[in-house]
Amino acid sequence: MTIQPVWSGDLLQIRVAVTKDDASKDFSAATAEAAAQRVGTPETVAAARAIISDTGGASFDVDVTFDAGTLAAGVWVLQVRLTLGGDVQTVADVPITVTDSIL
Repeated sequence: MTIQPVWSGDLLQIRVAVTKDDASKDFSAATAEAAAQRVGTPETVAAARAIISDTGGASFDVDVTFDAGTLAAGVWVLQVRLTLGGDVQTVADVPITVTDSIL
C-alpha cells in the first residue's frame, strides 16, 4: 500500500483494504483503531475515526480519518489495528509523507 503525499492543512482520509485469511470469518463485531507516529520521535496521533465497511465478502475496507491540521509536516507511519473478540491484528503499517500547507 502506498499513500500519496498529503498536506498538513488537509483532511486526511485513507482507505485500507483488508483481505480475510478465512472468507467465512465474521468481522461484523470487529473494532478498528488507527494512529500515526512521527518517524524518529515518540509523537503519536490517534485517528479521529477508523470505520470498518461491509465485512460480508472475502475482503473489506477500513476507512481512517485524521482531521485537518492533526499531522504536522514530516514522515509518519500509519498503523491500523483490528480487534475481534480476543484477537488483535495490525492490518496496515505504512509511511505517510506530510508536506507543509501554504494556505
